Amino acid sequence: MEAAVGAANWVVGMVLNKLSDELMAGYMASRELGRNMDQIKRDLNYMLGLLQAAEGREIADNLGLQRLLGDLCNKADEAEDVLDELHYFIIRDEFDGTREATPDLGAQLQHARHAARNTAAELSFDRVALSQKIKSLIQDIHSICPPISDLLQKCSVSVPTSMERPNTSSVITQKKLYGRDAIFDQAMEELLKGGIHHTQDYISVLPIVGPGGVGKTTFAQHLYNDNRTKQHFTVMVWVCVSTNFDVTELTRKILRSLDATESQGTNRGYETSDLDQLHKSIQEKLKSKRFLIVLDDIWEHDSSKAASTKSFTKAEWEKLLAPFGTGETNGNMVLVTTRETQDENDKEKLIDIGKQIAKKLKCNPLAAKTVGPLLRKKSTRKHWMEILEKQEWLKQKDGDASIIPALKISYDYLPFYLKKCFSYCALFPEDYKFDSLEMSCFWDSIGIIYSSGKNDKIEDIGSQYLNELYDNGFLMKVDDKHYVMHDLLHELSHTVTSSGECASINYSSFKADDILPSIRHLSITIEGKYVESFKGEMEKLKERVDIRNLRSVMIFGSYKSKRIANVLKDTLDEMMALRVLFIFINSPNSLPNNFSKLVHLRYLKIGSWSRGQMCIPSTVSKLSKLYHLKFLDLKSWDGSHNLPKDFSRLINLRHFLAKNEFHSNISEVGKMKKCLQELKEFHVKKDTSGFELAQLGQLEELRIRGLENVSREEAIEAKLKDKSKLTKLELVCGTSRTEVVSNIENHDDDILDSLRPHSNLTELSIVNLGGGVAPSWLGSNIHVTNLHTLHLHGVSWATLVPVGKIRFLRELQLRNIIGMCQFGPDFPGGTTNTSFRYLKNIMFEAMPDFAKWFGGANSHLFSGLESLHCIDCPKLNDLPLSNCSSSSPEETNTIWFPNLCCLNIKRCPELSLTPVTHTSTLTDFCLDKCVSSIYETKRYKTKLIVTMVLWPSKIWMARTKTTMPQVAFQLEHLRVDSISAVLVTPVCSFLFPTLRELSIYNDDRVKSFSDKHEGALQLLTSLKTLAFWDLKVLQSLPQGLHRLPSLTWLIISGCPEINRFRRTASPITIGVAKALCFQHLHDECSPLFGSQRWRVILSWHRKRAGLLEQGIVLISSGG
Repeated sequence: MEAAVGAANWVVGMVLNKLSDELMAGYMASRELGRNMDQIKRDLNYMLGLLQAAEGREIADNLGLQRLLGDLCNKADEAEDVLDELHYFIIRDEFDGTREATPDLGAQLQHARHAARNTAAELSFDRVALSQKIKSLIQDIHSICPPISDLLQKCSVSVPTSMERPNTSSVITQKKLYGRDAIFDQAMEELLKGGIHHTQDYISVLPIVGPGGVGKTTFAQHLYNDNRTKQHFTVMVWVCVSTNFDVTELTRKILRSLDATESQGTNRGYETSDLDQLHKSIQEKLKSKRFLIVLDDIWEHDSSKAASTKSFTKAEWEKLLAPFGTGETNGNMVLVTTRETQDENDKEKLIDIGKQIAKKLKCNPLAAKTVGPLLRKKSTRKHWMEILEKQEWLKQKDGDASIIPALKISYDYLPFYLKKCFSYCALFPEDYKFDSLEMSCFWDSIGIIYSSGKNDKIEDIGSQYLNELYDNGFLMKVDDKHYVMHDLLHELSHTVTSSGECASINYSSFKADDILPSIRHLSITIEGKYVESFKGEMEKLKERVDIRNLRSVMIFGSYKSKRIANVLKDTLDEMMALRVLFIFINSPNSLPNNFSKLVHLRYLKIGSWSRGQMCIPSTVSKLSKLYHLKFLDLKSWDGSHNLPKDFSRLINLRHFLAKNEFHSNISEVGKMKKCLQELKEFHVKKDTSGFELAQLGQLEELRIRGLENVSREEAIEAKLKDKSKLTKLELVCGTSRTEVVSNIENHDDDILDSLRPHSNLTELSIVNLGGGVAPSWLGSNIHVTNLHTLHLHGVSWATLVPVGKIRFLRELQLRNIIGMCQFGPDFPGGTTNTSFRYLKNIMFEAMPDFAKWFGGANSHLFSGLESLHCIDCPKLNDLPLSNCSSSSPEETNTIWFPNLCCLNIKRCPELSLTPVTHTSTLTDFCLDKCVSSIYETKRYKTKLIVTMVLWPSKIWMARTKTTMPQVAFQLEHLRVDSISAVLVTPVCSFLFPTLRELSIYNDDRVKSFSDKHEGALQLLTSLKTLAFWDLKVLQSLPQGLHRLPSLTWLIISGCPEINRFRRTASPITIGVAKALCFQHLHDECSPLFGSQRWRVILSWHRKRAGLLEQGIVLISSGG
């Protein structure tokens, strides 16, 4: 019943959103449907209220109610389709200057219309038929509403009354504490000393836990008002949390309290609802101060007993504490009072129940990860027993399937919107890596993202849903950007798709008879060559399923077979209701013939094989007719970058995921400014209409090229300073300005001054814009103080930007800046104790005059630096990497860069690199072609061995005059350009425990592997990947490859002289081996791997893989 209520709530909400559209309402009124429409909106709003109140409550099973809700869903779906179609024709009227669907709304609408009309064949608008259909659906929905409303009220459990919690303050309400002296002294000691050792990223929290009414608040009040506390802390804040844990509101309360403690008055920074700005304001007020924050009465309520409470998740708690973890002083503290709802007997009972549940988890960590958060949500005996007694446990089987019931129980406790999100993940293939934006686009396109009406962005809501699924154990994070679903959870998603709505099939093995006729969403995974059964099964599928009503069609995988393309085209030719289409095309005619009639399409993802020839298909003129399109993904498109001239008709497009060349080809992009979120590149074209600077809209990301074609007046007209949503900006001139004449310098000065961005900007790049000085908004009174990233390339300013004044700067890149000889110690604009506090990455590249980074008194400001890159700096001779390079007394005992993780030095021949002895965090170290960079190897080794301060996990060493240090690195990845430098026994003896990947590049000296090389290689027992790249004279591979127990990858590229593999008595015997090599070596590879069966896949040249020629991927699949 819960699923039926949730689904009805969902579709009713979508229909109401459509009916609330102004143009839609105008059409209804013009067709004399307005009176009925008002009634149906009232009915639907009343029902929506009942459905939302019923969601999450127990509703008695009622077959009649369930069927009525199903009927309502079907009718609402039909209504949503019809209204969507009507909205499409209204948009078309606006563009074409017609009045087929548009009601007479006056001159305002007339101004939005365009004179030109496309004469190509297009959908016809039948006003009479559409009006009759709308009227019929309104009547049907109106007749269903009363019985559903009546049954919902009768079947729903009464809604509990909300609980009100009293506010508290720091004022002592009970003058004396009784019987608490010992615990009070202990708490005071913790309060005064416990936070002394907190790190920069963490804040100490002192919890006071106990049952309601035991006196937690009184105890905290006495701690707060004790003189020792007042003398110890500079700033003290008391905030009552109670039952509504809202991160933004609580943060605003804290900031309001901080303002109240300042004698100079307030800045009313708490009036914003931007959490980031609130955090920054708090950090600014707390800098250099020791503080105590009291959060009283954090009360996580049992949701079964009250409705109007909001508990908190781990992620929300971390958000609340975020601004307190970066304090500059030690001893900061957050004191918390919270309820303990169980007595000791309850705890013992929970332990017993927990043990019984644990047995059912079969020692499976995935099951524990999903059931754990479920138990943690409500630590009551009733809740835990409810889980233990679930009927799902009776379905347990042997093997991995035994934990499916545990996963299903966790799924059952998810809120409906997360159930919906999770179930639709079944459409993606196993092990599919998806990012937050892709999944947010997908969920929004099929209508399962709800906005609270607070101007929340779709992308933020989708990201929140993903994080909630992750917190509940239903997703895993591959890295900071990508998620993946465990195969057992993927299996679960298939079993819970509601009413058989989703079907995910493998084209080579599926049976059409296994697909339910009710499916609305279909995904097809294509791998390998054409399978004869595919055509027949797809024909059966077309007969079994109503293709016209499919909401999603997602094709994963690439294929060159025309037969596959033709089968897909024939099967999907009748698609009409699609919201989502993922498709791969291998010819200009691969798309279905009715592509331009997909008036409901929100999300389109197209990939291709062709390179440089095929346009966005022969339907290029039709793409711009998809007026409802919100997300267009052409990242996998390898054809032409040309776009239709009227591409800007896609006025609802939010994200255009494609190469920069696509973005720069959008004509009249200003028409898309209402929704488009980013424009990776905008090329100002002097003689081409539609590419003027004035086209720019309210974007979040923008790259402007061709500024040499822009006048000062045009730059002013762009009004970048008014674009408050713009957070990322790149300004590019087409030519380098290393040598400029004065009139061009003045032109550049004027242009940059006129392109002043809004202060909300966080990322700024300026490329090849000269001028004698930096623009005023980057000068001494810097305007863009919220910058996180600053890239300056090819500028010729006399004075560097006052980087010390950019408080939140995290990344600084300086490239090709002629005349800049030094960095520091005196920075333009000066520095403060907060300068460079957040700076993590610095890069100097192609700096012909840069010679020295001076330290001086500013050394402590760079303590957070994690990454330093110096590339192509021919005069660079000094970096403050150790006290050995210091030239002044104050630097002698200075510890520079204690958090450095990555040191990358390339082509800096004058730099004498001394040992980096003071950091224990270095993980990436690169020396590349630093012929004169000869460091003292013995001293370097001794430092490492004695102090154990350098433990890299990845080192890239190119050819230098030094031998490779023979020290106990914890290396996992090693890249060298000399076989003889690494394949020696002393080096391999140290590398063998951890080395996983060895890559050898560009060695033009070794023709074959000597006995010493072979012997050293055998020591690398942990080696999984061995790669040979561009070894032009190497004629044979090592003889003992078969004796490497962990080897799984063998990569050979750019080694033309390898024409034979030595036959070995014992071939390589590994479960899965992969070799990447030339096609002519295929036959020679096989003896290496004995009788194992090989599957051959053609691999095309890919730049990112570093392949220089076409190769063959050989995959051993065993047996």
